[in-house]
Amino acid sequence: RVPSLDGVSIMSFSDAHSAPKLGRELTVFDGKLSYDGLATALKHQSIVYTVEFYPQEGKYHYSGHRKCGVSYSPDGVARNGRRCPVCGRPLTLGVMQRVEELSARDVETWIDDEGFVTAGNGRPRYRNLVSLQQTVAASLGVGPNTKRVRGECEALVAHFGSKLATLMDTPTAEIEAVSGERVAQGIDRMRRGDIQIVPGYDGPYGTVNVWPDDAGQAAGRPRTRRASYADAVRGQPNYHRSATERGLAAR
Repeated sequence: RVPSLDGVSIMSFSDAHSAPKLGRELTVFDGKLSYDGLATALKHQSIVYTVEFYPQEGKYHYSGHRKCGVSYSPDGVARNGRRCPVCGRPLTLGVMQRVEELSARDVETWIDDEGFVTAGNGRPRYRNLVSLQQTVAASLGVGPNTKRVRGECEALVAHFGSKLATLMDTPTAEIEAVSGERVAQGIDRMRRGDIQIVPGYDGPYGTVNVWPDDAGQAAGRPRTRRASYADAVRGQPNYHRSATERGLAAR
């Protein structure tokens, strides 16, 4: 949506400060596995696809005022203005608001047969995932750092080779054989995007819930249920716009 980024290679990488989070975001290049191959791929935008977590989990995805519980999408800011309707103070403007200000065009996007978001302007595909740890925890109704979740994740990786293979490629019937129907259903819901997303704003992290209909889940519970939630999620296509929050506005 931002023409000035047309000549820029768009990539995704994980932070390296937490071992469980290594590899949850990645970039697949088309080229030789070498330094020169990487440099050439970057120069010529030879990127096959990227994988990343949902950017709505970021602290400043939407605009808002934390103390008053006000959260606005860019459409909400356009309708209601840039001041808090409760206290009158200026809102903290979110990343999506900045993207909207820089955008100069609309780009058609769709979900392809492999679950990747594809853009009509030819930019590399991308896919949003919920981590295996988070998905298993939500499916079992326990905390993500519990012994039970660690055991299930280790069993899945032992059977299928990696967390990414489990999340993206393994048939759900095979997952069910290892970890049961509930975990298999949770991974299937994640793949289909049948999840609840509450975007972050003005400091609080956003939340992703694989089982939104299950009250009291230990994992994925929304951090707020204030009235502004409706504006935060109304009419927002989670897949088609999510990558832009992390600066991937060219898509």
